[in-house]
Amino acid sequence: RRCDLAHHHPGRLALPKGPVDTSGMQDANWTDALTTGLSHEGEGPHLCVLATVDGQMKPMARCMYCREVTEDGQLIFVSARRTRKDQHLRERPDAEGVFWLESQRTQFRVRGHAVVVGAEMDDYMRRTWWSKISDESRAIFKGLGNGWELADGEPTKVTADTPMPSTFEMLVLNPEEVEMLVLKEQPQIRRA
Repeated sequence: RRCDLAHHHPGRLALPKGPVDTSGMQDANWTDALTTGLSHEGEGPHLCVLATVDGQMKPMARCMYCREVTEDGQLIFVSARRTRKDQHLRERPDAEGVFWLESQRTQFRVRGHAVVVGAEMDDYMRRTWWSKISDESRAIFKGLGNGWELADGEPTKVTADTPMPSTFEMLVLNPEEVEMLVLKEQPQIRRA
């Protein structure tokens, strides 16, 4: 699936037509399997390994919190324009997100194309997520490790009312292939 930027509307990302390739998966509704599995692991956001490809075609992976898995299977992340991953995705949108569900010994790999949602594309989505993330996360985006900033010379806690930095962005991974690997069963079951 791919976010269709040609039909983009403010406040909403256009969803692709057609199904994600889940041939071979016994449970064709993989989003339900993933979201149910994540809920059994505890309250979100959930840690995910996000892999991108740099300009020299070298893979780079990092742990990030996946903020949401939409009903259509899009993975939503918050990020900052100054990071390498955002630059990688602008140059080459290929990405993969990997979830490990420890208590269920199950891995989900979600491959597809990612879109970087900056201020020039969807300020509504950015403002919505700025209000949803924790004060501690907002402080990181403001470059403040302690959660406080100076306002008129006085320390002020960073909150949802704190102005959002222009570098605050969203990453939306649009799935094209999904693989679920169940390691608790013998033989191991791989569903692609």
